Amino acid sequence: MNAGKTPKGVKTKDRIVESAIKLMNAKGIARTTLVEVCAASGVAQGTFYHYFKSINDILYEILRIEGEELLFFYEIIIDNSPLEKLNKVLNFQMDYYEKKGKAVVAQILGNEFIPLQGDSLIEKLLPIRAFVSGIISEGQETGVFSDRNSAEKDSIVLMALILTYSYMWIRDKTDNPLKEIAGSHINDIIEQLILK
Repeated sequence: MNAGKTPKGVKTKDRIVESAIKLMNAKGIARTTLVEVCAASGVAQGTFYHYFKSINDILYEILRIEGEELLFFYEIIIDNSPLEKLNKVLNFQMDYYEKKGKAVVAQILGNEFIPLQGDSLIEKLLPIRAFVSGIISEGQETGVFSDRNSAEKDSIVLMALILTYSYMWIRDKTDNPLKEIAGSHINDIIEQLILK
């Protein structure tokens, strides 16, 4: 969809997304209705459909935006050392999940397990594993990281760890941040798998 290309359109689309995120986290995805999203964002249903096909379409928009923000963030940290970049990119991912909330992250991750959906939308719209693999490869080439495993294998392990801790965070009944639940464990894995 080409909707949302004018400044006013971008603002309207962003307002719909932010309103939907708030409602989804407050009520859950399944109990969030189109009527509620439209009312919370101050748009008519026709306006909603100008930007999105469904409520679920908003989840894809969230991933697309996150991918753009990750690309922008990566450009900012490009001159950091491989270890600094790796820590910052992994922290970016955890911060982003926390900003979007447990219900939204649960739905996005849950959509990845629906069979016959084709390619992974996370892999397509959010290239974090490719970034992590590239950073590890750079660290291996510069002698900062061990090369006993391939960069691809180590990136898969790190991303699997983030997914595992994301699941634990989603299921956690407290308000503990994802970084608090996962942080030290991810650092331990970085030390064990990657550092020389």
